[in-house]
Amino acid sequence: MIKRLFRRKHREISGRTLTGEVCRYLEGRQRKMADWLNNKTVNVPAIRVRYVLIAFCTISAVYLLWLIVSAF
Repeated sequence: MIKRLFRRKHREISGRTLTGEVCRYLEGRQRKMADWLNNKTVNVPAIRVRYVLIAFCTISAVYLLWLIVSAF
């Protein structure tokens, strides 16, 4: 079983500038999405996650190769 697919990384964002606020907002949204995905995958075996990742990468690579070859 996968305990946590997305682990927390503690970073300090300095200053109260516009970019700091935007960064803080985006990291909050990313954290919510990561927590949601962790809750969805808590009971999924690690081997299944690996197979899905391998299948996704293979399908993406084949599609991209097809696009490159069809351009010629």
